Amino acid sequence: MADLKSSITKGIATINMKTNNMLEESKCRTYISTLEKEIEGLKQMAGDKLYQSFESGNFSVDGLENIMVEIQEKYKVISQQKEAIKQMQEQAQRILGSEQNNTVPQAGVIYCSSCGAQNQVGYKFCTKCGSPME
Repeated sequence: MADLKSSITKGIATINMKTNNMLEESKCRTYISTLEKEIEGLKQMAGDKLYQSFESGNFSVDGLENIMVEIQEKYKVISQQKEAIKQMQEQAQRILGSEQNNTVPQAGVIYCSSCGAQNQVGYKFCTKCGSPME
């Protein structure tokens, strides 16, 4: 009876940990996606400003530095969010041990370092997020 209670308690804790991690990772990934869209908008704005200065005959990169700094800041935040996801995954693995992944890795399968999706060995890019495979 004690073993059953312990097993149920452990199962509930595992489900709780996985659910919390999934929600937090989802928040981080959504934030990353938002930042990436903002970066694309800033790049577009920078290109437009640069072209306008070229078209007016006063080709200059003045005024672009602030946009570039803002883009750089967003890339730093994206890097921090990816690191937070990695730390959450590592913490869950330490807490849950080998039981976190109940599936046995299949031969010829690798996992994306960015999103964790399964991919076949030999793929150059992740089929889920498009990140380069290592």
